[in-house]
Amino acid sequence: MSDRMTTKEFVARVRSAWDDWYGLVACLTDERAAERGYHKDWTLTEVIAHVTWYEKQMIGILEPRRFVGSDLWELPTDERNEIIRNENAGRNHAEVLADARGTHQRMVELLEGLTDDELYDPAAFPGMPEEWTPALVLEGNTFDHYEGHAELVREHLAARHKEGT
Repeated sequence: MSDRMTTKEFVARVRSAWDDWYGLVACLTDERAAERGYHKDWTLTEVIAHVTWYEKQMIGILEPRRFVGSDLWELPTDERNEIIRNENAGRNHAEVLADARGTHQRMVELLEGLTDDELYDPAAFPGMPEEWTPALVLEGNTFDHYEGHAELVREHLAARHKEGT
């Protein structure tokens, strides 16, 4: 993160990136969401569930105001992500979208409760490494995450359009 933001600015950035992300994925049909290739060989539904898992982890930090989380964080990223994917196997697209909406709303409510100082003070979240900031952790699991996956979704859709499907 290059510039220090106020909590209000940070939440606005989260909301804006989320609106773009969710607007992109929520309008696709179940058939289109079931296609593979949105991220590696993942379906869009799997990608949305993946993004939601990371938001749930942020809720798990914000609610107790402690730096805690799943044991999956101890694993390499690709291994962690495959486990998350497998844990969400079989969920239908509508269920995953509803979970994403509800999870995001709760996370934003909790973000809005942070002070500007707490957003940048690792001591505000006991257990957080001193060289980190809550803002950096949150950024990577919110707007940076949405924007990265939105780009991949757009690339997939553009390639499908080019193929004529």
